[in-house]
Amino acid sequence: MNKLKLKLLEFWESFFANPRTTLNRFLTSVAISAWGFGIVALVHFETGVYVSSITIITTIIMTLYSGLYLGLMLTFTISLLADYFYIPPIGSVLDNRESMEHLLMLVTLGIGMNLFIYSLRYAYTRTILAKQEAEKVARAMEQVLALVSHDIRNPLAASKISAELITRYPDKHEKHMQLATRVVENLNRVDSMITTLLDVSRIRAGNAMILEFEYADLASLVAGVVEDLTTVYGNRFRFEKPQPLFGKWSSEGVRRSLENLATNALKYGASDAMIDIKLSSDHGVVTLSVHNEGKEIRVEDQVGLFDFFHRTSVAERGNEKGWGLGLALVKGIAESHGGQVSVDSGNGKGTTFLLRLPLQQTMGEKI
Repeated sequence: MNKLKLKLLEFWESFFANPRTTLNRFLTSVAISAWGFGIVALVHFETGVYVSSITIITTIIMTLYSGLYLGLMLTFTISLLADYFYIPPIGSVLDNRESMEHLLMLVTLGIGMNLFIYSLRYAYTRTILAKQEAEKVARAMEQVLALVSHDIRNPLAASKISAELITRYPDKHEKHMQLATRVVENLNRVDSMITTLLDVSRIRAGNAMILEFEYADLASLVAGVVEDLTTVYGNRFRFEKPQPLFGKWSSEGVRRSLENLATNALKYGASDAMIDIKLSSDHGVVTLSVHNEGKEIRVEDQVGLFDFFHRTSVAERGNEKGWGLGLALVKGIAESHGGQVSVDSGNGKGTTFLLRLPLQQTMGEKI
């Protein structure tokens, strides 16, 4: 039974799913018509019997294989040629009402069968694409789980060692404070990873991220994040703080977005160039941009760049490990604000990520 299903699947692949040239479809349809209509004419010549079922089957196979227009064109052309040379019974289709009705039935049947087969092809293609996407996501999930297990194990191990050292030296209070700080920092890293995974789960389920919005100055918020990044990564960032931009924002969401974009710029941008961070507003929309010099993101890599588990070909070939979730989370945060994120990258101009958020203000406020 399984062998039969496999054979049927191979037949479907070769006959309907694989792309074929117009010449291939035309020549094959001519061969089918010659075989089918030849049998009809031969049987009629020898016995005088008209086997209409063979005519119908031949027409159906022609239209299914060659396509609606080519198949019907061949059917009608063969009928006209047979009528001109009077090859009975095919050549009698234009001679009487009954034959004309028979031809009309064939045409209608051909149209119906083509609509049916196109529906099957569409469903088949969608099924194959869905299967490929599911396999891609499954492979990506396996890789992410492996990375998550590795990344979470490190801070947990560091926290465990620090806690054990505290118990070993009960009298060294100054040492205790240092070790306790390390424990808190590493547990915060674990908490951040778990939060990321929970956010991914919510977005993939079609739900918006849970963010807390507050009235704040976005310019001061961005300046604070840039200062923290400078403390960790050195003087790699250039930011000129603009006038205050008060509105309702998710401070944590903006921080996570900027950290993701900035660390990506560090990973994949030129190591000897500054990273420019700019903040501006225009017509009620605030734009936060992060620009880095270096190799551009190729056009084919920009497709799906903000999808989950997506990594560019450069990232895959490089030594930098990643979950492929950062930009998808930035997109989720932007959409939770009612905004959007985009990328502008090209040869010689580097890469710029643009986070656009609506400036939501209360009555009487001015930009």
